Amino acid sequence: MSVSISLQPVQPGKSTIRAPFAKALQVVWAWRQNLEDRAQIRHFLERADDRMLKDVALTRATLADEAGRPFWQN
Repeated sequence: MSVSISLQPVQPGKSTIRAPFAKALQVVWAWRQNLEDRAQIRHFLERADDRMLKDVALTRATLADEAGRPFWQN
């Protein structure tokens, strides 16, 4: 499922009630995108075989360590 949101840029120096809300929405959207991107990478790495992991200098143990980290830590 993909959701598309279009935000208009906030003009500098223009104080409106919408500006803080728009900025907060942009931050939340960027955070959500980051989580989605990381989930896709994790899913790809789970399916990779040992030869592919060796090509990118990873091991199953490294992947297990990374998978065990909380989602808010990079």
